[in-house]
Amino acid sequence: MPTATPFAALGAGNGFPACLTKVDISTFPINYKWTTLSGVNADNYNTFSDSALVEKANSSLVMAMNIYYNLYKTSGLSASTSGYISFYNSRFQPSEGIKYIWNSSVSGMTDDDAASVKEPVERVCDSYGRNLTKSEINVATYVHDNDTFNFGSVSIYETLSTAFAFYDENKLLGYASATSGLRLYDSSVLLNFNTAHCYIAIRSLVNPEPNISEDFEKRSTDYGTVDGMHFVIMKYGKIRELVSPESGDGYSGIINAPSILLNENGVQLSYVYKWDYDPDDDPDCTPQSRFCFPKFADHNWICSVSKPTSLTYYDYN
Repeated sequence: MPTATPFAALGAGNGFPACLTKVDISTFPINYKWTTLSGVNADNYNTFSDSALVEKANSSLVMAMNIYYNLYKTSGLSASTSGYISFYNSRFQPSEGIKYIWNSSVSGMTDDDAASVKEPVERVCDSYGRNLTKSEINVATYVHDNDTFNFGSVSIYETLSTAFAFYDENKLLGYASATSGLRLYDSSVLLNFNTAHCYIAIRSLVNPEPNISEDFEKRSTDYGTVDGMHFVIMKYGKIRELVSPESGDGYSGIINAPSILLNENGVQLSYVYKWDYDPDDDPDCTPQSRFCFPKFADHNWICSVSKPTSLTYYDYN
């Protein structure tokens, strides 16, 4: 366990060096999802007795203070993508077709990353180094002439040292670690040309968009945990649907197979799209036609994002 420099912060009588933002859930629309770190949320807050609610609030206070003062790093947050897109559908293209290949990933935090966001004394007292962003513009190879281009991006984002309090009018419900306007943990892959998007976001408060469960697009917003602490977790995956030709009349080997999995740890996308066209097998094809030449499409790629799995804290010994 890493060791931090001991320090004292002039308190505001609430366990923090300043007054916390007060969020009144009684003003929220019914569709909002929110949760304290101890699991009191929009669906269950009316089910607790007063004594149980006080116990839950105290538990969330300990968690919020631990994140605010002591967090060293998170582990597990990641984003990655790899694969290729290959096609030949124009006589103006190279005869072997065009092929783009890519492989890119980022993950956090390493010990060096954690050191870059400074110790708690600097984060808390100087408001310095509270965020970590890691991203990579996904540089792919164009096989025909070894050119490179930006085909997309992978990124993660982490916020440290934040806290606020949920109230139901004047009744304290508990503490959390990021308002709706503040990012806490994000992991994202975006492939250009609207090819795909996979995304996971960890929040304490969300105004969610409707859930979707289609072959080429899925979205869910629900409650989950990270290392025993409760959050609202948004997961999203979208694949640009390509139209498949009908089998026959020169077309064969047709595959159009999207896969979008929203699981406990994150989002996984994959897409296989293939077909071949042989003009000799097309009875309507004539040598004079400018469209009658061998063509193909071959796409095979994956992308994934994952949420944090564990948190490591400083020791002050």
